[in-house]
Amino acid sequence: MKKIALFMMILTCCMFFGCGKSSPLSNEFILLSISDSGTYVTQALYFSVGTNKLKNQGLSEEQIAAFKNKLIKNVNMFHDEFYISLILAYNSNPNPLYQIGKAVAVTQTAYNEENDCVGFTILFKDKATWSFYHPTSNEEVEPNFGFMITASSTGNFPFAENISSLNKTVGQRYMDAYTNALEGLEIVYSPDFVYDYATSNRALKSDSNYYLEDQLYHHIWLKNQNEYKDSTITLYISQPNRGLWMLTFVLATFAAFGLYYLVIQIKKRKIK
Repeated sequence: MKKIALFMMILTCCMFFGCGKSSPLSNEFILLSISDSGTYVTQALYFSVGTNKLKNQGLSEEQIAAFKNKLIKNVNMFHDEFYISLILAYNSNPNPLYQIGKAVAVTQTAYNEENDCVGFTILFKDKATWSFYHPTSNEEVEPNFGFMITASSTGNFPFAENISSLNKTVGQRYMDAYTNALEGLEIVYSPDFVYDYATSNRALKSDSNYYLEDQLYHHIWLKNQNEYKDSTITLYISQPNRGLWMLTFVLATFAAFGLYYLVIQIKKRKIK
C-alpha cells in the first residue's frame, strides 16, 4: 500500500518544484526528478518529512521543528554539492550563454509546507544549457534490427552510483541525512528511492516501474532499501524498420501475383 500511495503522490509531482500538490503526508521518500519539457529542463531533489507520522509517534511541535531544521541543513549539503558541480563544469569551459544565475537558476533548500518535504530545484533555461552542464559521451548505442529498430541505453539507478571518495553509495549518503536529523528521537525512517524522468518525447520507452502521462511523459523507478544498490534503468526508442517492411510488402505482392498466376494456370489445364 505504501508504494501505491507514493505513486499517487507522483501523479502530480515534478512539474516545477519536485513535490506533488496533494502528496500524502505520511509517505517516506527520497525523490530525484529530471523534467525535460522540450524547452527548459528542471532537476530537483526532495526528501519527505512525514509530519503526521512524527505527530502520531508523540513528538512535540518543538521536536518536529528541530527535525525539519536538521533535515534542511543536511539536504543543503547536497544542494551545495550540486551547485559546486555546476561551477566546476562552467569553469572548465566558460561560455556566457550558459552562465550560472542567467541560464541556470538554483533555488534555496527549504521546507515546502504545502507538500511536507524538504529540497531544492535547479532550472536550466533550455536543453542546450542542460547539455552544456551534462555532456554525454560520443559512444554510439548499437541498435537491434528487425521489423522494429530499437536503440537502447542502460545505466545505474541514480542512487546506486558509487562515490569512492566517501566509500558510500549516493543512496546511503541520502539515507544518512535522515538518520542524522532523527538523532536522539525514537523514530525510524525507511524511505523508498524514487527517480522520475519526465520528457516531452512520447516515443521514448523504458523499463520503469510506473509510467504516467500528464503534460509530460513520466518514467518512474521506485526502489526500496533492498533494491536500489544494484539497480539499473533502461531507456529505449523503437521505430518501424521501413526498409524491411517495404521489402516484405514487395515480396508478399510478388508472392500473391505468383499464386494468382499459378491458380489461373491450374484452372486452364482443368478446362482442357
